Amino acid sequence: MRPFLCLILLFVVHIGFSQCPTIAQQPRAQSDCDGNSIRLLMEATATKIQWEKKRPTDANFSSISGATNTAYQIYPSGGATHPTGTIYRAKLTSGTCSIYSAEVGITLFNIQSITNPSICERGSGTLVANASPGAVNYQWTRSINGGPFMDLQDDSTFSGSQTDKLSIAQAALSLAGQRVKIRANYAISPNNDNAGSILNLDQVATCPRTSSEVILQIKNSPIPVHAATIYKGCIDQPIGINSVGCSPYTTQWYQGEKLIGTGARLNVVQQDLIPLVYRATCLKLGCESLPSLGTSAQAFPVPAAPTNAGTPTEICQDSMVTFRASGGTNNLWYASETIATTLSTASLYKEKASGTQM
Repeated sequence: MRPFLCLILLFVVHIGFSQCPTIAQQPRAQSDCDGNSIRLLMEATATKIQWEKKRPTDANFSSISGATNTAYQIYPSGGATHPTGTIYRAKLTSGTCSIYSAEVGITLFNIQSITNPSICERGSGTLVANASPGAVNYQWTRSINGGPFMDLQDDSTFSGSQTDKLSIAQAALSLAGQRVKIRANYAISPNNDNAGSILNLDQVATCPRTSSEVILQIKNSPIPVHAATIYKGCIDQPIGINSVGCSPYTTQWYQGEKLIGTGARLNVVQQDLIPLVYRATCLKLGCESLPSLGTSAQAFPVPAAPTNAGTPTEICQDSMVTFRASGGTNNLWYASETIATTLSTASLYKEKASGTQM
């Protein structure tokens, strides 16, 4: 009896194992451009097939409605339903026996955006494509005055025209408003369809993607001007120089290449009689203008004090008194040492003894 029972048990075990599905070809991981059609293929013997997926945000696998064949077409890829990084597997069932295929993922390529900084006129900046890594090649394109987009080439202004970063040097104001895109080609895996159909007819080695356009932003700054070509003052004393046209931004003053101060009006002190040239620039939101044409400051020696020879020392009340000054070419008369307003610029000044000016 025992040998017979062993034969029965071996037959039952053999029957149980023979019911399990077998997989002749496992599905493979796939890569393609976001939005394209992707087909997962496998070869297996099973009475029932059910594909499952687990997105990067999912904790567990879940069944895909209608995905019950050995080939599963993902169309369109991407979005919230089939994002890049999603993992797929197939549950294969024959009778009471179920097994799972290998777990494979999809990698989707796209260009999300272009970082487009504002660039100062005559300054430098870089446009960066926020794109999936791994492109076979890149090409930046440009539209001028609403015209067609044309491929850019490296020159004195642009560099990196065939990389994911486009550098701009010595940016001219004429670039403002021009439109720029980037195009990329990505290497993809087999069993994909770039045409976006479910027939899987378009078998190619790469898929292209083009970004949305951005508009170049070139910032300029107004150039200050001066009210006078030369400002005069005394040697070793402050001489005020000024500029207009920069407000409400910051005026910067230069003597040669040296920055010497800021503000629309600046006091300079000169220690000799040689006139010096000062130029101003306007600093607007981080962008500095070209320098002004410039203005000069000229220092002169302080003249000796005039004398009052001939001015009477005594006079009757309410009589006119004549004050006399000599030794100067432009005499300034003041009522007292503390009052800054001048009474006259003549060599002679008359006034009643009571103090009432005539």
